[in-house]
Amino acid sequence: MILKKPYAFLIKNFRKIHFILAILSVFIIIKTNTVVGFFKEYVANNYSVIVSDDLVSSTISNWLYIAIIVMIITLISVYVLLKLKKKPTKLYFFTILYYIILLIGIIIASVLISSLSKGLWATASARTYRDFANIIYYPSYFFLIFLSIRALGFDVKKFNFKNDLKELKITEEDSEEIELSLNFQTYKTKRNLRRFARELKYYYLENKKIIYLIGVILVVFLGFVIYKNTEKLRYTYKENKTFSSSGMTYKIMDSMITNVDLKGNIIDENKYYIVIRFEVKNTSRNDSRINYNNFKLYFNKNYVYPSLSKGNNFLDYGDPYMNDVISVSTTKTYIMAYEIDKKYKGEKFEVVLYQGESTKSESFLAKTTTVKLDPVQYIDVKRVRNAKINETISFSGTSLKESSLNIKSVLITNRYEYQYECGYKTDKYKCMDVVVAGASYQNKSTLIVMDYDLVLDKTTSSFQNINDANAFATNFIEVEYILDGKAKKANVKYANPSREINKLILETTSEINEASEINLLVTIRNREYTIKLK
Repeated sequence: MILKKPYAFLIKNFRKIHFILAILSVFIIIKTNTVVGFFKEYVANNYSVIVSDDLVSSTISNWLYIAIIVMIITLISVYVLLKLKKKPTKLYFFTILYYIILLIGIIIASVLISSLSKGLWATASARTYRDFANIIYYPSYFFLIFLSIRALGFDVKKFNFKNDLKELKITEEDSEEIELSLNFQTYKTKRNLRRFARELKYYYLENKKIIYLIGVILVVFLGFVIYKNTEKLRYTYKENKTFSSSGMTYKIMDSMITNVDLKGNIIDENKYYIVIRFEVKNTSRNDSRINYNNFKLYFNKNYVYPSLSKGNNFLDYGDPYMNDVISVSTTKTYIMAYEIDKKYKGEKFEVVLYQGESTKSESFLAKTTTVKLDPVQYIDVKRVRNAKINETISFSGTSLKESSLNIKSVLITNRYEYQYECGYKTDKYKCMDVVVAGASYQNKSTLIVMDYDLVLDKTTSSFQNINDANAFATNFIEVEYILDGKAKKANVKYANPSREINKLILETTSEINEASEINLLVTIRNREYTIKLK
């Protein structure tokens, strides 16, 4: 029937068809707003953006293409049927033309966004793209109004469907459904005004469900548009979320609160430290530095700036930012530390970045990006493992993650002789050399020579700084011993020769020669491990 009498189908379902078209129009506006918003945000973020593999798909939905194509096909069908019956078609023509232009614009936007993988847009070009996006976008509201009016049944009389309905033998009830309309003319007589009011009331009663539905959709839609186009003054994120600022993209990956350094020593009896680990990518067109003073830590109505000088206390957590220059398109991972009074250790902490002042407000209002921290506590030192010779210690639960250490044998001596291969090319032979403990009148030393197996997890942030036996021993190892019934500790010095040998040689106090008990003490922040050497 539809194929035989398409015009009859159009007449009977005129409002339904236009209601569907209005819904499609709302969907298209919402999805197009996301595309327009992308160009606006690109300019607002100092002409920078996070470039990822899914940037195009996350900005332009495939459903947008489908919705526009369905809209065009349906409108063309309506246009052709009305044209054949010599009905008014101008508005339909311009609606079709608009959505074709919109489809072309979306395709061009897709190509432009895809090109960001090859390089950022020039400043002038970005502003031009933004302005053209706005020009194409805003007429969509007019066409939404046009389709909504047709969906409600307004102005249907001008199509003069009476003759068509008679020829098609459509009932009076069907005619009433089509013919009911609101007349916007001003009548001079009170009788006609009252009649108009009655018809309006009847129209409302008969169609209140669809009117309520359209009203709800419009309210939600307008609320969405207002929200998307209102300039935000405060952006709030959680840890591990990416955001942009001044030509840089950041992601605060995680954070910790501690009162001890990487070796387990209390840094300051009256202080605690909030340390953030973050990823930064330079998305600008020039090499640049981080404005670290823009990274304020807020807590209990107070704030502090990062303390770069404290960064070396947390080498196990990551590489401290020391005002490094970050090259274009380069991604780096750093840490920054904040010093706070001990009494604030239980507060909620936020890192707040200043993003400039509001451009739409008459008065000065600061725009900020806030990252709410959820710091892991590394407070005070706890002994978690006592091991013996030839037992493997796992450092899981620390920043070293899957790293481990096994001391297989130990020798305590003042000098250690070792062999190495020397000579030239084919003329090779064995040579001897010796490592001697340093000695002075006031300070005598001895050597601890160990066969060992050290595995360092290369996937950790700490591997940037703790990546060999020298760094591990220097930062984490001490000697614990008992002399004359008193427990003592001594620092160690990495004493391996420049030539590579399969030994770990540490130099420490000669007092251990007389000690009744000797332990190798490994302290990684707040976790302590011992290996009994004697």
